[in-house]
Amino acid sequence: MYKRIIYEGNMKEKFKYGPLVYNYSDDEDDTGNYWWPGLTPIGYDHDNVPIDKEGLQCLPLQSPVHPGYVPTDSYYNKKLDVDLPSIEEWKSWFDSEFIDISEHRIKREILKWVIKDTARISKKFIEVRASCKTLDELVEIVWPLEENK
Repeated sequence: MYKRIIYEGNMKEKFKYGPLVYNYSDDEDDTGNYWWPGLTPIGYDHDNVPIDKEGLQCLPLQSPVHPGYVPTDSYYNKKLDVDLPSIEEWKSWFDSEFIDISEHRIKREILKWVIKDTARISKKFIEVRASCKTLDELVEIVWPLEENK
């Protein structure tokens, strides 16, 4: 099952997934940041990924924000007791799609990606996450400013 697109007057809302705002071939509004070459999205699936009329996800598995993405460059994070994909790997994909995204936003997206799959989460990750009021606090714990200098 999927959710239908939302209409506001005669304008349809842009399809979004994480930092991606979709443009597609028959869309008159090209203000998004991600050009989808496949069939036009018509709704969302159970993972909130845009889908087409065939029910297929409008997001390639090669996209690091895809729930099923398999990182090619990971490292072990002792603070969370999990393997995290590298920031560089994600930045490379966004750059190849001509999407301007800050390093801080990539860090947030990496943590959101980890959270989406319970198999990726450790007991330590749950404890650290519970100690944070916001995702930005979690980013600061995982990537302290001193490490970025």
